[in-house]
Amino acid sequence: MGFINRIRPKLIGLIILLSIVHFSFGGDEPVIPENMSLYFMGIIRRGTHWTPESTPQIEELQKSHLENIQKMAETGQLVLAGPFIDDGDIRRIYIFKVNTMEDVRRLADTNPMVKAGRLVVEIHPWIIEKGFLP
Repeated sequence: MGFINRIRPKLIGLIILLSIVHFSFGGDEPVIPENMSLYFMGIIRRGTHWTPESTPQIEELQKSHLENIQKMAETGQLVLAGPFIDDGDIRRIYIFKVNTMEDVRRLADTNPMVKAGRLVVEIHPWIIEKGFLP
């Protein structure tokens, strides 16, 4: 039996899963396969007011930003967060466990750095196998 024949059932399953996910996000409520959980990925980028210098005001914003992350984590709404270390435009990622895009947008907008325009948050619905994350 050739390689393609051995992986064919897995490929067909993957294609079906991707089709379900792709077409289901067109409506208001996504259809999530039973073995998957819905999360929201936040990609945090430099905003229009981002600057490289450090001032007392920026240091205070950074402190508030980190406190905000901690608060969201303590409530269980933010399950993963971390910065990138390459100093590019993409600064960090968040993984949210909430019910709707509106919920995650509301949380993202509480970030003092976002309010100040130093960061912007791009949000994407994301699914992952159940049990992989909290």
